[in-house]
Amino acid sequence: MKLCARLACYLQAFESFEKAMQVIDEQGFKAINVHSEEITEEMKKPLKESGKELSMHTFMIDTNLASTNEGIRKESIRQLRAEIDLCSEIGCMYITVHGGKSRNKFHEEEAYQQLTKTFDEVIPYAMSKNVQISLEYLEDQHRFIGYNAETMEYFLERYPTLLMTLDFAHAAINQADPIALFRKFKNRIKIVHLSGHHPQRSHVEVSLSESVVDPAEFIREILKYDVLIEIENRLYEKFQESYNYIMNVG
Repeated sequence: MKLCARLACYLQAFESFEKAMQVIDEQGFKAINVHSEEITEEMKKPLKESGKELSMHTFMIDTNLASTNEGIRKESIRQLRAEIDLCSEIGCMYITVHGGKSRNKFHEEEAYQQLTKTFDEVIPYAMSKNVQISLEYLEDQHRFIGYNAETMEYFLERYPTLLMTLDFAHAAINQADPIALFRKFKNRIKIVHLSGHHPQRSHVEVSLSESVVDPAEFIREILKYDVLIEIENRLYEKFQESYNYIMNVG
C-alpha cells in the first residue's frame, strides 16, 4: 500500500504550495492525491517532477456523467476530458470519477444507459492519454450511481480497463461490508478512500479514530495490497489524526 498526502489539506494548512510540498516530502509521502480544481499553472511542473505517484479526483459540482439532459452530459464529458488532459500533463495515472446520478429511483436504468454512452467515449480517450478512470463506490443517497456491488460489477465487466475506487465511509453509510467489497473487486481496485463514519456528520469531517464503525480490520486487510490509500478528511488536523490511526493499526 502507498499512503497519499491530500494536497488540499496541505494547501489549507501552510502558506504556499512550495511549503506544502516541502512538508509532504519531510513526512515521507510517496504519493499525492489532488483535486483537479486546485491545480494552478504554477503547480503543474513541480508536481510532474516531484517523483510522487499522483492520483486525481474530478471536480464533481453540478456535473453528471449519467444525465438524461444531453447538454449537461456533454458538458460533463467536456470537463472530464479536460481533466484527463491535465492528468496526462502532470503525469497522473489515475482519475477517480463519480458515475453521476439518476433523476429518481424509477429512472436508474435510463441513467445507466447514459453513463454507458459516456464511458464508451471517455474511457478510450483516457487510455490514449495513459490515464485510467476509476469509478467510485458511492453512498446510497442523492440518487447516486454506483452505490451497490451489482452496479459496480456491471460496469467493471463491461469495461476491462475501468478501475474501482472503494470508499470505506460510503460502505459504512450503506451498511455494506467493506472487506467483502474489497475482496470481491480487489483485482480492479487501485484506490481506497479512508475517513470515519458518524451518522450526524459528513464523513470528510470525521477522522478514522472518531468513526462509529471500526475501520481497523478493513485497514489491516488493504495494507496487504498494492493500493493507493487516500485519506478523505478535508482539514489538516483531521487528516493527521487519520494518518496516525493508520500508522498505529498497521
